[in-house]
Amino acid sequence: MGELQKLTDDSIKVIDQESAAKESEIMQV
Repeated sequence: MGELQKLTDDSIKVIDQESAAKESEIMQV
């Protein structure tokens, strides 16, 4: 259970980073 939660948290972090990167790209244009 704890391992699955860790994987989910890591996935959320990656998604957040990708979203932030896309937003920053839009801001730079």
